[in-house]
Amino acid sequence: MVALLILALAAQPVPATFYNRPGARPGDVAISLERCRMIVTGTTALGPPLGPPVLNGGEVRAPDDLRRCMRERGWRRFALTRAARRRLAAMPPARRAASIARLEGAVRPAGSRPLDPPPIRLRVPALTDDVATPAGLEPAT
Repeated sequence: MVALLILALAAQPVPATFYNRPGARPGDVAISLERCRMIVTGTTALGPPLGPPVLNGGEVRAPDDLRRCMRERGWRRFALTRAARRRLAAMPPARRAASIARLEGAVRPAGSRPLDPPPIRLRVPALTDDVATPAGLEPAT
């Protein structure tokens, strides 16, 4: 039984794509994805819908709306190259997860190509606490 569990963990697929935002910490992408899922669907993980979806006049067109929401929070989707996917697949699960977490926060993720245009930055960061200002781009005081 334990051997099957270890085999299942080792055989976890390597994602073809991932979200990236320079400077992101491990877990940031999961938080943003959950917030965008709630915005797009109007639901929470713990209960019934909060109201109608807020994008497209109440019409949900996932995954496009989810991708748009993530772009508005500074995230870009990247596709891993075949070579990078093979390297990640050969890693133990813990090392693979750490490598993917580094790609999510890298300035230029190695072994990947962008699928999305440069991110749209929100003009009012106070409304979205998950938007981080990259180092060196702080407003002048």
